[in-house]
Amino acid sequence: PSDDPQPRLFLLSPSTKYPTTLCQQAMEQQQAKEAQEDNNLLYVAVTRAKQYLYISGNKKPGGWYQQICDQFEVDASYQQVSELTHCSGIINKPIAIDKKVTVTNKIDNRLQQPVNYESSLIEIAPSHTDLNNQYAQSSLNRDLSQNEALQRGTQIHDMLLWLSNHPGQSLNEYIQSNSLIGINNPSDDTLRDNWLQTEQTINQFPEYFSSDQYQQAFSEIPIYFTHIGARVHGIIDRLVITETEAIVIDYKTHQIEKSSDSSSDDSKQQINRLADQYRTQLSLYREGVQQLYPTLTTRTRLIFTSVPICLEIS
Repeated sequence: PSDDPQPRLFLLSPSTKYPTTLCQQAMEQQQAKEAQEDNNLLYVAVTRAKQYLYISGNKKPGGWYQQICDQFEVDASYQQVSELTHCSGIINKPIAIDKKVTVTNKIDNRLQQPVNYESSLIEIAPSHTDLNNQYAQSSLNRDLSQNEALQRGTQIHDMLLWLSNHPGQSLNEYIQSNSLIGINNPSDDTLRDNWLQTEQTINQFPEYFSSDQYQQAFSEIPIYFTHIGARVHGIIDRLVITETEAIVIDYKTHQIEKSSDSSSDDSKQQINRLADQYRTQLSLYREGVQQLYPTLTTRTRLIFTSVPICLEIS
């Protein structure tokens, strides 16, 4: 303002020939910023190539082409087309111009034959749906159809999963949490019998279901691994981790028949026959878990929920 005793602001307008120190610093900072942006764009452009990267340029100094030539020790004034790789300096490959090459493709007759493709996936059937072997069929209660047995096994697996995650909860609480999927009748005898069987199994084996007995436990855990060149996929019912062991637990919900004289020999024979059918399945589970926990001893066990009894399968 004209009435002020002294100016408040100075505007300097230096020339290119005589720049001030402040302006020179500002210009250098701006140039450095622009150069950094150019380098960022160059990096993005170069790293997007998946198989081949073609770079073209001219003798004009500066720019991306000059930077690449300097990095790979290529003379930018050289007019011959060059191929650059990240691991070698210069590989000159002159391109033949106006020279047509006729290539005759000869197809091997073997390539025209059909290919028999075999799946490399080993799918381990979930235990509560594997009812197709002869021992499993013979062990089912004669009054139950296969479909009813499948539904029963699925429900007991679901109850074991739910009660292991919600210890101490009641059947009514389970029904309330599953009302959206049609479980809403607490007076259903089958439902109550399955719940009683689930509670008995968990109470019988606290070492597998009580959190103070182990370090970690996982339910219905999928597992993927490679076995002799094939991919293996399965679902482990329960995996219990202690300080020294990784324990694979597979539930079996078959109804175990008992003889009229209450002898347990028939039940043991049924259980042993059933257990033999799952040795291969548990062997695969053991192999997969050993890859996950190589420092722990891996054990595999079957729990027959209708008894309940636990067998170690070696």
